[in-house]
Amino acid sequence: MRFKLLSGSRGSREASAEEMMKSGVSVKSGAMGIAENTKGLVLAVASGAFIGASFVLKKKGLRKAAIHGTPAGIGGYTYLLEPLWWSGMVTMFIGEVANFVAYIYAPALLVTPLGALSIIVSAVLAHFLLKEKLQNLGILGCVSCIVGSILIVIHAPQEHTLNSVQEIWDLATQPLFLVYVAATVSVVLALILHFEPRYGQTNMLVYLGICSLIGSLTVMSTKAIGIAIKLTLEGISQITYPQTWFFLTVAAICIITQLNYLNKALDTFNTAIVSPVYYVMFTTLTIIASVIMFKDWSGQSASSIASEICGFVIVLSGTILLHVTREQEQSNMQGSLAWYIGEDLIKGIEDEHLNLIHVFLIVSVLIHGTQADTMVTGTVFCDQCKDGQRSIFDFPVNGAKVTLSCADSNGQTIMTREETTNWFGSYTMRFDGAPDLSGCSARVSGSDQGSMGCGEGAGPSQNPKLMFRMFDMEMYTVDSLLAQPAQPLQYCSKSSNPLPPSPKSPPSHFTLPPMPGLPPLPPLPSLPPLPPVIFAEASACSSEKWRMPEYKCYWRGVNRDTKVAVALGMIAARRYGTDITLWHGLQGRGDPYRTLLREGITALLNSYNSFQFSYHPLDVIQHMNMALMGSSRTALLTALRFKRANSGAGNVTCKFTTCK
Repeated sequence: MRFKLLSGSRGSREASAEEMMKSGVSVKSGAMGIAENTKGLVLAVASGAFIGASFVLKKKGLRKAAIHGTPAGIGGYTYLLEPLWWSGMVTMFIGEVANFVAYIYAPALLVTPLGALSIIVSAVLAHFLLKEKLQNLGILGCVSCIVGSILIVIHAPQEHTLNSVQEIWDLATQPLFLVYVAATVSVVLALILHFEPRYGQTNMLVYLGICSLIGSLTVMSTKAIGIAIKLTLEGISQITYPQTWFFLTVAAICIITQLNYLNKALDTFNTAIVSPVYYVMFTTLTIIASVIMFKDWSGQSASSIASEICGFVIVLSGTILLHVTREQEQSNMQGSLAWYIGEDLIKGIEDEHLNLIHVFLIVSVLIHGTQADTMVTGTVFCDQCKDGQRSIFDFPVNGAKVTLSCADSNGQTIMTREETTNWFGSYTMRFDGAPDLSGCSARVSGSDQGSMGCGEGAGPSQNPKLMFRMFDMEMYTVDSLLAQPAQPLQYCSKSSNPLPPSPKSPPSHFTLPPMPGLPPLPPLPSLPPLPPVIFAEASACSSEKWRMPEYKCYWRGVNRDTKVAVALGMIAARRYGTDITLWHGLQGRGDPYRTLLREGITALLNSYNSFQFSYHPLDVIQHMNMALMGSSRTALLTALRFKRANSGAGNVTCKFTTCK
């Protein structure tokens, strides 16, 4: 019995020692966890400071690059030659490296919300360096974002310990996270392909939505790479795992995409607004991705989850406050554009929701048109020179009647269809079923009052061409049809409307007597001076030059009395009317669209007079039409680009000399 007691006491002492050893290990690992979280916290704070500064540095670089080239917001890449932009990139790289290392030592739900520091840094620096004043509601929105983020950090769950990349791969391939990835990729593709071309210049949520969605996948991939590096440095190599290289590839693609669209957002919108909104969206989506992938909420109490949700609500409230300041930010932006436009009185930007309604109406009409089984589409242009060919003077005709006639093998007409063109000169014919249109031809058959007198004649007919066939639906297109006025315009070449050859005289059967010598002809009067030739070198002249009477001989291709509708097309006629002339358009001032007309006409005249001008005449007309179909902000930006080209951008001068 005594032996048993002794042995029992010895066993208890051994068990107690073992528990003490385990407790010591646990305390040691806990202390290491606290130390690692501290490292991650310091690195995250440093990362926020560097990234916040990089926003301002890159914005200054983008502004300088836009003066000498195409802005990044419309697809330009001249910022790649700007040292200030590269300094911002280096600063951002340092911040991203610090952020990357922070993910190794601390969980994502702790590191990601600390990016709120970049909002404060960028807002303060933008106030002093970019002169972008943040309004009171914007400051309150920033504070709300930070408070909500801190609340999320306080109640963030502890991260699960992962010992290999294979474990992360198992988490990444679980069905729920795969659904999240598929939804993210689908939304990003929709934003890039559909929404960016239409709303990217007016709604910053398009660019920032792409960055944030892709960023949530970037963080998950970065976390996997960080764990792989950490384990490899500890002696457990993860390089041989193919999953490591997969996560590395995904992270590289996502980072490049983020930088591209973040540059566009910074170049188009106010930095003080872009930074907090991007932070809110990026943080929210990253936390959602982390919760789905790592199951962070499993095992948490209801109060902790409720606190995190309250943090989200506060963050979203801050986002709403930031959007309230958007109108004030736009007025500040107009002031920054005033020095480009000169003395024009810039009016307020039109309501963007009205433009969205117009877009949705157009889309609904197109969708309604696609319900037919067979469609035939085309465009009618006014052949002002009556030469049977498209030229830079031709414009789309509204109200032209187009007839499609189909004949059988014997030449008998078996089907006809007539349609009238719209404001854009286009028409659409719809047929039920899938008729054979191989023997059909389209021609201009008449016009109404809206065709501006360009329907007295017609050019050659054209045959429909099958573009595609899918299921039971077919679409045909017709090459451009030509409607012709009664007489060609005066500036057209005479060879475009040749006279009929004179009939040959019958052969003579007798010989005429010799004619007496004619007296010498009097001297011919001196010919008027020829107009100046087109400049082979680059020349750019302002609208003031084109209004001066001593330079009127340089008007070529069009004259002062040419209608805006004739020179620029029906879209311009819809905006400015059919009676305004180019001369009156050059006097335009007072709002973005009059400024656009003045600078667009000036660019058109410069393009006719210099082979080296920045725009071709067709490019001027195309940019004008795109600007008139967009918002007033788009009109302002287009007028700004035209004005920069007309002023020579500091490198090209006006080559005018006084007309004789």
